[in-house]
Amino acid sequence: MNWILTADIGTTALKAAIFRDDGSLAASASREYAFLTPGPGMAELPAGRYLDTFRETVRQVLAESGASPEEIRVLGLSTQGETTVLLDQSGEPLMNAVLWCDTRAGAEAAEIVSAFGSREIQRRSGQVGGCHLAGGEAPVAEEAPAGALLPDRPGPAAGGLVLLKAHGTGRRRGLDPRLLHLL
Repeated sequence: MNWILTADIGTTALKAAIFRDDGSLAASASREYAFLTPGPGMAELPAGRYLDTFRETVRQVLAESGASPEEIRVLGLSTQGETTVLLDQSGEPLMNAVLWCDTRAGAEAAEIVSAFGSREIQRRSGQVGGCHLAGGEAPVAEEAPAGALLPDRPGPAAGGLVLLKAHGTGRRRGLDPRLLHLL
């Protein structure tokens, strides 16, 4: 049988569902997580929590449905707003993910809105101007661990940093079955 696997990776919970090829629901599951607020305007989550929660939830719906990863033909993902995760060269998180609702970048976001205007930003990106425009990047760049190499800044030859930004904008890609073996 062919299966459709979906996951909604939200701000406070991850929801997954698996559907039969006729569109009927076979199983669904949800796991909640609380984000951290270590200071005023700060909203963070341990970056590994996303992958751990995804694995747990997807394994549950696979088991309940009787589906195997090799039978999944469609993977649909929805994510929360802009969230910044800094990774080292081996793909390990360097610090907590900075969530879309973090407001530390308010001054930078105001500069962006001032320079381009809210209408132009919304026309080009679909986003309404606000603190999330800087997506946590400005405070993260300032708080990056010593020796980290930021994409737009020179840094040490050793080490390195990859900036991943998860957007809720849909993109169509072929499903590589090898991804499902990460489960």
